[in-house]
Amino acid sequence: GADDVAPDGYNTEQQLDAIQHLKPTAYVGVPDYLKILLDKAKEAGKDASSITKAVVSGGASGLGEGTARMLAQHGAKVVIADLQADKGEALAAELGGAAVAQFVKCDVSQEADGQAVVAKAVVLGKLVGLVNCAGIAPAAKTVGKDGAHALNMFAKVVTVNLIGSFNMIRL
Repeated sequence: GADDVAPDGYNTEQQLDAIQHLKPTAYVGVPDYLKILLDKAKEAGKDASSITKAVVSGGASGLGEGTARMLAQHGAKVVIADLQADKGEALAAELGGAAVAQFVKCDVSQEADGQAVVAKAVVLGKLVGLVNCAGIAPAAKTVGKDGAHALNMFAKVVTVNLIGSFNMIRL
């Protein structure tokens, strides 16, 4: 019936079986079908955490925190990658500790930090998703009363938001 079909038109049971054989995939947002698959796995008596492990960069606050909470609520195991160690560790503990969520301190623009996150995630099992939420947005006019926008500030934004996202996706 209609309840057996995910939003993209594929049979949910087929997707549940297929998801275990997927190669790691980067998600720029949280697709609704992922939530549906997690819920369907629970309804089918399957352990959703056995098929869904995800990294959430910027996962200690804001959109990333909300994403990590949603994924954990729907049965996924989550690795929270963020620079905010106090918030990230507290969130991981709140979500259920090491069985559900783990925290790794990470500057997404640094290759070694990204590799450490992936290493932690694959210990949990096959990594299925990445949600990039890490980002910065300092407020500054291009030209203001104090002169031109600081170029080093713009370079930092590009490094974190663009290079950092690419770094996490490629790993």
